[in-house]
Amino acid sequence: MNSVLTVLRSTLYSLLQIIITPLYFLIVLAAFPLPPIRRYRITSGWAHIMLFLLRLICGIRYRVIGIEHIPAAPSIILSKHQSAWETLAFQQIFPAQVWVLKKELLRVPFFGWGLALTSPIAIDRSSRKAALKQIVEQGKDRLKQGFWIVIFPEGTRIAFASRRSNKWGLYVKPVDGTAAEELITESEVQKSPMSWSPDGKLLVYTQNTGANDIWAVPVTGEKKPFPLVQSQFPDLFPQVSPDGKWMAYVSLETGRPEVYIKSFPDGPVRRQVSTDGGLFPRWRRDGSELYFYFANNMIAADIRAAGSSLEPGAPRTLFSLADPGGTNHVVDNRFAVSADGQRFLVSQPGIGGRGGGAVADQVLAAAESGAIAANNGVTVVLNWTQMLKEK
Repeated sequence: MNSVLTVLRSTLYSLLQIIITPLYFLIVLAAFPLPPIRRYRITSGWAHIMLFLLRLICGIRYRVIGIEHIPAAPSIILSKHQSAWETLAFQQIFPAQVWVLKKELLRVPFFGWGLALTSPIAIDRSSRKAALKQIVEQGKDRLKQGFWIVIFPEGTRIAFASRRSNKWGLYVKPVDGTAAEELITESEVQKSPMSWSPDGKLLVYTQNTGANDIWAVPVTGEKKPFPLVQSQFPDLFPQVSPDGKWMAYVSLETGRPEVYIKSFPDGPVRRQVSTDGGLFPRWRRDGSELYFYFANNMIAADIRAAGSSLEPGAPRTLFSLADPGGTNHVVDNRFAVSADGQRFLVSQPGIGGRGGGAVADQVLAAAESGAIAANNGVTVVLNWTQMLKEK
């Protein structure tokens, strides 16, 4: 019964969105002669209407924690893009804003046309240097106009694996929900997406054929998979370097997991990085360091690459971590590292056996106490790094 009601509510909301959007675009079009900030305030009214309908029809509510920390001056918002919801909610939470987005979005009928009137920074993702220059120049101009700038640095697509009709498939879907998921490849063999090439053209994944192998598949064209690493030993956790020339991965050929780097997608170079075990390799944004985890230690190694040659430095321990014990950590990724390699986000055993980190425990405790709505609710935590400092 609940699933039927959910479908009915979602259908009603979608129908109203389809009806209202073209009508509201006429209002937005009439606001074209107005100054940019005033025009934005009228245009963003569409998002307020959509959020009202979500609350009224679908029962979706949210609460913002830390709103008092939002500065008064125009600022830059770096957000993890997970759905279309935050693109609506941000327009209620933050002051007048512009988004850095792919220019193709402006071609979407009515929605894209209205979006074009909000002074966005619409970039061509195929021209990286020109796009970066455009973001800097237009970003400075928008800040002077009084706009905030919203950037979704994680990208616009998410890859995931799903087993359907007894076949394992790799799917790609826009994180903003503007298009349906797309099947990239499928077979009876279990697969796990692991990394992207920097240009977004290749999806790197592992597949379990008895001993894990590492493969890649183009996400456009014929989408024909091809092997990157095949051996009689498990090969795991591939991560493509920021410049797209190398791939770090883990192999158990010595009897224990060790971290290696090889040419990407092919080539003769292969170097062992770890000397006493290693898991979960992650690159520094500039490619000058590689980080990995083993025996409750976070380890780093300098990477010196020039042309087709590569030499890893001696591994060094950065810091130790709590033993996860029986805590269920995500199998393929225990940590993330900032672009400069100075900050790490690590999953840790929770307080009192909850299984989450300290921040997760605080949010969970708030939900259990009733401070955060548990049903049909979305919790937005602002300034969450302050919660880390308090520990």
